[in-house]
Amino acid sequence: MSTHDGSGVASETSAPRRTGVRWWPAVLIVAVAAALAAVQWNRYADVQQYRVLWVLSIAGATVILLAAWGALFSRLPAKARAAIAVTFLSVVALGAATLRIDGVTGDLRPILKWRFAAPETIATSGKNVEIQLAGTPRDFPQFLGPNRNSTLPDIRLDADWQARPPKLLWRRPVGESWASFAIVGDYAITQEQAGQDEQIVCYEAATGKPVWRYSYPAEFRTVIAGTGPRTTPTVVDGRVYAMGATGILTCLDGNTGSKIWSRDTLADAGAENREWGVSCSPLVTGELVVVSVGGPNEAALAAYQCQTGERAWHAGKDYAGYSSPVLATLCGVSQILIVSARSATSHDPTTGQVLWEREWGSGNANCVNAIPIGDNRVFLSSGYGFGCVLLELTKHGDALGVEEVWPHNRNMKCKISNPVVHGEHLYGLDEGVLACLDLQTGKRLWRAGRYGHGQLLLVGDLILVQAESGEVLLVRPNPKKLEEVATLPALNDKTWNVPSLAGNLLLVRNEQEAAAFELPLAH
Repeated sequence: MSTHDGSGVASETSAPRRTGVRWWPAVLIVAVAAALAAVQWNRYADVQQYRVLWVLSIAGATVILLAAWGALFSRLPAKARAAIAVTFLSVVALGAATLRIDGVTGDLRPILKWRFAAPETIATSGKNVEIQLAGTPRDFPQFLGPNRNSTLPDIRLDADWQARPPKLLWRRPVGESWASFAIVGDYAITQEQAGQDEQIVCYEAATGKPVWRYSYPAEFRTVIAGTGPRTTPTVVDGRVYAMGATGILTCLDGNTGSKIWSRDTLADAGAENREWGVSCSPLVTGELVVVSVGGPNEAALAAYQCQTGERAWHAGKDYAGYSSPVLATLCGVSQILIVSARSATSHDPTTGQVLWEREWGSGNANCVNAIPIGDNRVFLSSGYGFGCVLLELTKHGDALGVEEVWPHNRNMKCKISNPVVHGEHLYGLDEGVLACLDLQTGKRLWRAGRYGHGQLLLVGDLILVQAESGEVLLVRPNPKKLEEVATLPALNDKTWNVPSLAGNLLLVRNEQEAAAFELPLAH
């Protein structure tokens, strides 16, 4: 608008500038964030880790954008904008200075701990004591039990833990590791991280007292994958075979803990370590110890002589996954099954020759073993939203073929835990939630009970659940509904390790502590 001064000359004056707070960007940021979070939350209804990743990403971006709006674009008074900037930067700096990310859960939720918390002191050395490592019929001598199938058919547990509660025998701190215990006779053997060394450690199973330990320089450590070995030793004929997280395969005298031989399996294969570390528990068959190595040099699977450590054969072109080899007889043919990075394959145990192969997985981590079922079927499952399939083998002369009983579906997405088979049904942790699958149709019958990414054992007619939280539960197999019958607060932190059960002696552990319980047996 124009005005006239006393001389009659027109002059321009500008309209007053709007100085109110500019709220619409903040409203838009919150609205878009809420809408995007709702879309992704519904999109990944049964894949919790993707929900977590999206929500954390959206929440972080929203906080940053709101801070930028408040400090730079809100039209708030200068002092208020400065206060917003200082507060935001102070909170970020204080959080970074006082908190650290101590790994993640199986759903990729960050675990925060105080930076200044003093670590618990763990004895990592001591005089080795010679023992007599003698096997018994009740032994749990390797990963997932005597038959490597998470099944202990001859043990009958009393499920009334209120009337007859489990008895705590011992509890002790242990070095970081995702290994489990191999129980042979009166002793339990596991793996641990001790500073920059990996250790294979033997304990008295009934007391938790260490009797010998073997150390060698090796260290695998990442925020997401954790620290230390992630495989369970295999004990056969008094010898201990253990695979470290950097690919060192070691054979020890089980009586003394002294080394018989060791091999760098990754160097042998010309392969690089994988993102989550070497996770294959050794399989002993006949005179050979078989491990998953991976790489392009025909070394997806490799066998070494038990007596000398000399390499016997290597075969398969796929890169290694995170599963362990399983020995099975299917269609009357003895074979080793392995799930690698992008395939499931079968190998001749004597020569390593590939007998059949099937593409499998989405490129994310394949951690679950191939599960032999009956005389000619194999169940495969993978997490990260991928799903499962049931395969049937056929024999044509000397050749083996494989076809689907029912097609790949997303009804059972086991991420790091192996499912168990009870009758015509399969029970597994479907992205951390216990679920029941009809093996004949592939249909999911129910999904209930968020136990996280823990582990399962089928013990007689009960499922023993090691929850990711550390709790141990008993669930009765029931194709109609979840039937939880007993609980035990066994451990106090994230637990990905498989429980070990020899008779009524239950050993559990995680990356911080181990404990032993005497479970009541059914009369």
